[in-house]
Amino acid sequence: MAPEHKVFFWVCRKIYPVSRNVLRDVANQYHYWVEHSAAKWGTEIVGNPEGRRDDFVEPYFGNAQPDQVVVIIRTRELKTLVPETKGVPLEQIQKQLGIE
Repeated sequence: MAPEHKVFFWVCRKIYPVSRNVLRDVANQYHYWVEHSAAKWGTEIVGNPEGRRDDFVEPYFGNAQPDQVVVIIRTRELKTLVPETKGVPLEQIQKQLGIE
């Protein structure tokens, strides 16, 4: 773990050393916060859409207020998000990630 990450956990959470269990607990707290905030806001949490996310979320903005969270998209699986890049052209990686 990079030194700046250790500083973050000490300054913000008074935790040192940072273990796998600590990271797992932080991730669980984050997921809990997202789910409960979405319920409070009336925001839908959806799975990974096919195609471009920009096109998928467009309909959700129809009646949106300023600074309103209109939809939360679950993250893509890491194994599909970060391909094996050895020898793969940059353009192919960008296309796979949807950042053409």
